[in-house]
Amino acid sequence: MKKAVILILVSTLALTLFVGVAFALIPNSAHDLSGGGFANGGLGINACQYCHTPHQANNRDNIINGVQVDMSSVPLWNRSLPTTVYNLYNSGGNPPGAWKTLSGTTVTPPGAHSLTCLSCHDGTIGYRDVLLGGDAIGTYLANHPDPNPANYMPPSGVGSRGYIGTDLRNTHPVGVVYNDIAHNANSVAGLSNVSAALNGLTNIYTVGAGAKYRIYGGTIGTGRVECGSCHDPHGDDYQHGGANAPYLRGAKADMCTDCHSRK
Repeated sequence: MKKAVILILVSTLALTLFVGVAFALIPNSAHDLSGGGFANGGLGINACQYCHTPHQANNRDNIINGVQVDMSSVPLWNRSLPTTVYNLYNSGGNPPGAWKTLSGTTVTPPGAHSLTCLSCHDGTIGYRDVLLGGDAIGTYLANHPDPNPANYMPPSGVGSRGYIGTDLRNTHPVGVVYNDIAHNANSVAGLSNVSAALNGLTNIYTVGAGAKYRIYGGTIGTGRVECGSCHDPHGDDYQHGGANAPYLRGAKADMCTDCHSRK
């Protein structure tokens, strides 16, 4: 009994420390919409609640262009999710993807750990479009969809630094399969081998020194690179003068070779 109590206390402390570390850089950052950072959402809720809620979260699978996206791995999500059809790395051109510089299978649409980011950064959903409590499927605290264009991330001008839009072909491949088995030292990509699953999870693997970067979904050889692979939404930003801004999981100088170490 005593051992069980100690184990519970240790687990609780570990969770508390994790949440504390995750939250530490949010106040006054670009991701703080409670009024201290990039914008004031004006909803009278704290910084965490613009993305997360402890109850009645939006964990329903998303349907984009007829394809179901599993959202079960997104923690207690409290926002609308995009239904936008995106242009991905292997789309466009004749034949499609003919202009791309690297080979690689791209999964369409982007996965859960890209859609959560794009729910603000593609400019199609207002940052006030927040769920909070209510019935079994959640009710919207603010107008849904938000009719005020001032609450959407703009493509230019003030607040546009994080705007990505819906054409993702000019970003690092999003949704591309990270197949370190096929893309060995003799391939163009020269991908590093993935390491063990993250914290015992079966659908997130890591890669790079210190297991910094995340490969989402599937098994080794079938996981995908998503926005969350390289970016930590709770990490360093320009407001804090962080060396890893904007929200990068590692130092800029090492990011390329952490994943492409065999070139």
